[in-house]
Amino acid sequence: MPDQMPPDAAASQDDVRFRLISDLEEQRGSRVVALVTGDRQGHETRLARDILPLAYDHLRQIGATEQIDLFLYTTGGDTLAAWGLINLIREYCKRLVVVVPFRCHSAGTLMALGADEVLLAPGAQLGPIDPSVSSPYNPPPPGVLPQAGRVQLLPVSVEDMLGYIHLVKNGAGISHEDALARLIAIMADKVHPLALGAVYRAREHVSTFARSLLASHLQSEPKVDLIVDYLSKLPSHSYIISRREAQAVLGDDWVKPLSSNEELLVWQLYKAYEEWLELTNPYSPDAILAGGGSVTRTFPRASLESTDSGRLKSHVFRTVKELSQVEQPVAGIQEHVIAEGWAKWPEN
Repeated sequence: MPDQMPPDAAASQDDVRFRLISDLEEQRGSRVVALVTGDRQGHETRLARDILPLAYDHLRQIGATEQIDLFLYTTGGDTLAAWGLINLIREYCKRLVVVVPFRCHSAGTLMALGADEVLLAPGAQLGPIDPSVSSPYNPPPPGVLPQAGRVQLLPVSVEDMLGYIHLVKNGAGISHEDALARLIAIMADKVHPLALGAVYRAREHVSTFARSLLASHLQSEPKVDLIVDYLSKLPSHSYIISRREAQAVLGDDWVKPLSSNEELLVWQLYKAYEEWLELTNPYSPDAILAGGGSVTRTFPRASLESTDSGRLKSHVFRTVKELSQVEQPVAGIQEHVIAEGWAKWPEN
C-alpha cells in the first residue's frame, strides 16, 4: 500500500476545489473563503484559535473587498475562535455572507449570526449555540485508560449541567435546601468545580457574543433577543435546525436559500471536501494495514482555502502517522504520530 495518496491524485483533488471555488466567486461576484473542520469518525477536528493567524494570512492576500462569502462546514468548537474569526473577516469586507452546504453546528451557528446574510442549501443544518467547554479540569471518559503523552477529557455541556439541576428540582421534585446541596455536591464530585464555573462563564459569554454579532447587522433589539433566546434554549445540544425552521424563526429576509446554480456549485464543493478529507469513511488502522507491515500516512483533517492569483491558497490541519503491525507483547497495531498541526498544502 502506498505511504499516502499519489501526488497526481492529490493534485487533481486540489484542482477540482480550485475550479469550484473560482466558479462560485464568479457566479456570486464575491471572494470566497472555504473553512472545513472535519468530522471523520476517529479523526474529528474542531474550531480553535489556531485558525486566526492563518485566516489573517488569507485575508491579507485578498485585501479589502466588497463582499466575502464564507463557505462553512463545522460541527463547532471554541466560541472565542468563532467570535474572533467573524470579527477578523469583517475587517476586510463591507458585506459578509455565510454559505452553509450541510453541517454548521454550535460555534458554527454562532459565526453565522455575524453575517449580513446566511445562505442555506436544502440539507443545511444549524444548531443551538450553548457551548461545550473543554478545560484541564474536565473529567476523563469513563473506562478509558490514559495514553502516554495524551490526556483525553470529556467536554462539559451547559445544557447537560442545567439538565441535571432541572432533573433534581423538577423531575425528582426535590426542593429542600439540604437535599439539593447534597445532590449538587455529587455533581461537583464528578466534575471539578472549576470546570463547572468555566461552563457557567461560557454560557454568559456566548450570549454576549451572539448579541454583539447580531447587532452588527440587525437594528431590531426585540428580534435580537428572540434569536438569542431561541438558540440558547433548544432541548438538546444536538438539536438540528433545518433550513425551513431557520427561515421561520430567524427570518427569511436574512436566512435565504441558494439559487439553483449556486446550490449545485456549493454541493459539489462540499462533496470535494468530503472525498478529500474522507468525512464519511471512519478512520480504521486495521483497514489501512490489512496487508500487514508498516506504513506512513498523511491524514488531512481540516482546511482553510481561498484563491490567489490563479492558484489555490491552502492551509490544512493534518496528522502524519506511522502505523505498524506488532506481535509483541500483544498482537495489534501501533500508531506513532510523527507530525500534527496546520501546514501549507501541499507540503512538498
